[in-house]
Amino acid sequence: KVRAEVSKRERRIRKQEKALEAKQPNMVKIEAQIAHSERRLRSVNDLAESVRKDEEKQQEKVDRLRNELESVQKAANAAQEASRQAASQTLSLSEDSLKEYRELKAKANVQEVQSRQQLETLRRDEKTQSRSLTTINEKVGHFEERKLKLDEDKITLSTRKAELEEKLENVQAELKTAKRELENAQSERTRVTKLEAELNEKLQECHVKLLQAGVDQKESEKEAKRKEVFASLQRIFPGVRGRVIDLCEPTQRKYETAVSVVLGRNIDALVVDHEKTAIDCIEYMRNQRAGQATFIPLDTIQIKPINDKYRNFQKGARLALD
Repeated sequence: KVRAEVSKRERRIRKQEKALEAKQPNMVKIEAQIAHSERRLRSVNDLAESVRKDEEKQQEKVDRLRNELESVQKAANAAQEASRQAASQTLSLSEDSLKEYRELKAKANVQEVQSRQQLETLRRDEKTQSRSLTTINEKVGHFEERKLKLDEDKITLSTRKAELEEKLENVQAELKTAKRELENAQSERTRVTKLEAELNEKLQECHVKLLQAGVDQKESEKEAKRKEVFASLQRIFPGVRGRVIDLCEPTQRKYETAVSVVLGRNIDALVVDHEKTAIDCIEYMRNQRAGQATFIPLDTIQIKPINDKYRNFQKGARLALD
């Protein structure tokens, strides 16, 4: 269960990291757009400032030309007024004065035409500059709105990024806690497994001991029953002498193992006087369903003479017969 919770939290962390990585290009793109917009805004502001300065210069020129035009018009008006007065007074001008008057009048007319042309040109330039300034101001407004929107998007994404980073930190903290819990659970499981193995080992030992005790008990019961049967045979049949192990008792306890090895499978065999007694005992045991037994009739045993050299075969060794 703890491992599943850890895996779930790790998947959640990877999902949030992917979401954060997916937001990162948008942040970079928006920051690039903001930087580009700011550069364009600065460029447009510089252009607008240049246009305003040009407009101010053109306005100064227009004002100067207007002043000059007014001066020329005043001079022309004054000359015309003087001409009318002279004509009304029937004054006669000298040839030089008339020539000078005509030259001044022609010069004033030329200067007036030039001034008017320059004034019209400046007015057209002023209108063009004004339209350009209006367009630039509109672009500035558009870029400012765009910059404001990008700033808002940046703030939104930054807030979202901060929230995701906070969630990521919380999930990572939860993951560390879950990993510690998992490690503790694994340690506890290892301890419990070790304890279980020790208990199972002890239980197995107890089980083996119980089985051995059961076997020993069965063997004891079987041995007791066998002894009871042998005792019955000795009571019923006088020729029954007893078991070989009971008849061949070692002179010292240290020879018991050696004697048992020598007797081998005949250690529990019954010794009887005659073969007929053995047959009667077998028949009795069959009728009583008392199991089986090995009988050694004394009248059928053929004994080989003992070679005395075996008594001196090894120092400290003795024959089982002795």
